[in-house]
Amino acid sequence: MADLGGAGEPPNKKIRIERTLFNRVRTLVNSHKNVLSNAIKKLSTDQWVTFCFVRILNCNGAYPCSFSRAWCETIRNIQDPTVDECERFIVKFPSIFNIALVKQFLDFSDETDDSTFSDNQLTALQRLAVFLDTLHETNTIMEKQPIKSFKESGWAAFLGTHVLSKLAVSNQMTIDCGYTDKTTTCPCGCMTPIHVGDNSMGHEAVWHGSVDILLGPVAIVSSCPETLSEVDEERSSAFEMKIGEIEESRNQVIAETIVFSFTQKSGLVPTICVTRDNMKILMYDPEFDLLYESSEIQLFEPLEGLKFNLTTVVALWLAINYSHFCTGVKPSHEKFGYTADFKRIVEKAFPIYNEGMKMGGCKHVKSTIGKYKAPENIGKFPSLDD
Repeated sequence: MADLGGAGEPPNKKIRIERTLFNRVRTLVNSHKNVLSNAIKKLSTDQWVTFCFVRILNCNGAYPCSFSRAWCETIRNIQDPTVDECERFIVKFPSIFNIALVKQFLDFSDETDDSTFSDNQLTALQRLAVFLDTLHETNTIMEKQPIKSFKESGWAAFLGTHVLSKLAVSNQMTIDCGYTDKTTTCPCGCMTPIHVGDNSMGHEAVWHGSVDILLGPVAIVSSCPETLSEVDEERSSAFEMKIGEIEESRNQVIAETIVFSFTQKSGLVPTICVTRDNMKILMYDPEFDLLYESSEIQLFEPLEGLKFNLTTVVALWLAINYSHFCTGVKPSHEKFGYTADFKRIVEKAFPIYNEGMKMGGCKHVKSTIGKYKAPENIGKFPSLDD
């Protein structure tokens, strides 16, 4: 008689392996439980990082244009005079990322079903715990060779090697090949090999260009300010962002975010912008035409040198691993209806975005973008999901 249940040993063995993985990760994470619980608590408020919606009033996305020459006239919903003040909503971090699942893991009890957590989510938690275990070593490396000594390609290589790739489930990291001073190993001296390749995307008939780092399904735009004497038309870097703060290149990052999301075709997709001091997350969903922009958050603790702020680390970790923790566009966000209006703005060029986006073979040129300052959001606006 046939065994309707199949061979018994492999399923039992699989269960034991899954429980072993879960218990191993739980042990690793528990050593940082207080720190992570505090970070999750901060991310659940409007006091650390929040998102607003962005509407595009006009742009040059319908024309052949590199990211470095991208131009957008935009308005945030929290600044829009046509929106009633009581409806100028912000979006808290837990409304986009499944922070509740992380909290559930931290508060795990015998009643919790360990099958709630996927292998990739457990692997992501393991990456975070190991990063925190070795954070002192990372800080030591940074202190021995201060990041201010790095040029743009070196900063991208260092950041990718010692921070971003360590937090990511994916181990596929590529630094853009457009740097004239590109390096094949980490500049800190650890000799970790760097994979260099073509990180360009888009279509030559519309917006196109390169991002500095591709980390699996995530685009990273990194910026490393230089002294004025080092800045001229012959800069030894392919990096497109204008020297300075993130807001100085907001137009370009919006273009990169939209193009990258169309190339991925996987819903709400982030582009992460990181300088030597701050980071910002932008996310776009082509189906709902919603563009989210986070507030800027500091990488390091104030007045403590190069000591990473652990709440920022957790936010960065969630964004990098968005494919495992992002909950997508909420019905309340869709109902709110503050769309980017990108389809309407680019009109006849929209089919190119929807059907013609490609990865590779879309290199770029340099640009100059004007400065734009974001407002403080703490306590000023209601949360859309409260």
